[in-house]
Amino acid sequence: MARTQQNLDCLRARLSVVMGDQKQWLTGITLSQMLEDIGLEDCPTATSKGDRLRGAVEASSDEQIVEASQKVLNALQLTYCERHNQRNCATVRGS
Repeated sequence: MARTQQNLDCLRARLSVVMGDQKQWLTGITLSQMLEDIGLEDCPTATSKGDRLRGAVEASSDEQIVEASQKVLNALQLTYCERHNQRNCATVRGS
């Protein structure tokens, strides 16, 4: 399937939400390491961890977003709602 800009924009928007939601699990040190591990640009000027994570997504290229998304799917323990893009869903870690 060919990548269109609309697909990439949707992927970027969804990854931004998922990454921002990881703020509770990361410290400043682990945040920097995680961003490096998945290949996203850091956004150290952000004023909160959530903004820093979302900013990293926004600061990265389309190619970085595609690669990072694949790594995030493999590495993070995402909820059913996060994996299936459902709203108003009961959140159970690891389901």
